[in-house]
Amino acid sequence: MTSASIPATALKQEKRIRHERTSNRTGRVYQIICFDCKDTDGDGYVNVWQTYRNDKRLERRIDDDGDGRLKRIIFYNVNGLPKESLHGQDVDGRM
Repeated sequence: MTSASIPATALKQEKRIRHERTSNRTGRVYQIICFDCKDTDGDGYVNVWQTYRNDKRLERRIDDDGDGRLKRIIFYNVNGLPKESLHGQDVDGRM
């Protein structure tokens, strides 16, 4: 994501989007990428976005105050543990 700003028309429901990549040679699924969107504060707008690959969390993006700008991005290692965390201290939506 190049911009830490979230569109004003953000999803208003919790939902999980799943993408599967298949091998052209075998036709089998070799990678699953999921995007998980949640409304954790109950205001009707999504404020947490999580990305998974093969059931392992890759990153979590969080808008704490609901203004549409990301406040935190957490990246996870291959074991699903946090490896890096970026925090927007100046609330301009940039990390």
